[in-house]
Amino acid sequence: MSEQQPKPNTAAADLFGNEQFRLLINHLPGAIYRCSGDEWLTLEFFSDEIENLTGYPVAYFLSDRRQGYLNIVHPEDRPALIRRMRDALAHKERFEFEYRIVRQDGTLRWVSERAQGIYEEGKQIRYVDGCIFDITHHRRIAEALEKSEGQIRLLSDHRNLSQVQQEELLQRLSLATDSASIGIWEIDLVTGQVIWDKRMFHMYGYPDGTDISLYQVFNNAVHPEDTPRMISIIQDLMSGLREINGAIYRIILPGGQIRYIDSHAIIKRSEAGKPLSLIGTNRDVTEDIVSHEKIKKQNTLLRDIAFRQSHQVRRPLANILAVLEVLRNSGSVGDLELFHHLEESAGELDQEIRSIVERTHSIDDEPFR
Repeated sequence: MSEQQPKPNTAAADLFGNEQFRLLINHLPGAIYRCSGDEWLTLEFFSDEIENLTGYPVAYFLSDRRQGYLNIVHPEDRPALIRRMRDALAHKERFEFEYRIVRQDGTLRWVSERAQGIYEEGKQIRYVDGCIFDITHHRRIAEALEKSEGQIRLLSDHRNLSQVQQEELLQRLSLATDSASIGIWEIDLVTGQVIWDKRMFHMYGYPDGTDISLYQVFNNAVHPEDTPRMISIIQDLMSGLREINGAIYRIILPGGQIRYIDSHAIIKRSEAGKPLSLIGTNRDVTEDIVSHEKIKKQNTLLRDIAFRQSHQVRRPLANILAVLEVLRNSGSVGDLELFHHLEESAGELDQEIRSIVERTHSIDDEPFR
């Protein structure tokens, strides 16, 4: 007899059934989930991003709330994942773990999962809230950096929400956004009101709740060379030329440091099409950009080294090939088989040197595209 699937928690259904809340978390670059506090940690909710991450629709995981997600965790990582989460919940600690999953198309992805138990007053666990982010890109950066260094050495509509309600939604997202260092902001285009969460203030180098206008904070922070492009993007959003925005730009902190920000935003409109609000996220990607630039410089240096070395090696080889050509034309070579062997070996060496140079010049920055 097949085991009956557990029913989702009513409180979770009410919370995650909220249209505005779902709209906001479905635009985060990570899968948000909630599990009940029972012994199986039964799944109650997954945001839509889980489909982009795994290739499986949300319905796949809801059809098997106890084992659906575990089934796609790499078999070698699954026991450690379960053990780490159980231990963290037993000690009422935040859970953090990196592991591999197998997507529906069979490809592997590295993910980082962060979670935390929510407990009743009697210390009984009520549910577990968490988020799962794709860190494959970051793994590739680290691997590409290590490889490059080694080669060089060897050669939703918010009209009816009050400010308090909006802040409550942001608080519910704090676990996900804190773990991914994501700041959330919103601009009410009707009233002009701007809302930032704490991460945004920290990212821009200002104390939480500063008296300075947030418009002024943003305008002062954006790098002058990037200001025209950002103005154009915002105008396109508000005019309807684009609905979803993604851009990387620079900001200058009050202390003069330059940081790179990855920004995503959507515009909410009324039924008549009138722009009502802009909702977006910011993430500091300076370390990724710096690593990217370092790898590009190292690859350039590697290509220069390979080019110089190939010319130094091919100069005497060219002389050898010339001598072999003279001997072949003179008819003075007694052992033709040995002569042909030398000629073929020299040709193979020349081709190998050319191949090394071609492979070196084909190095690009594919992991960052």
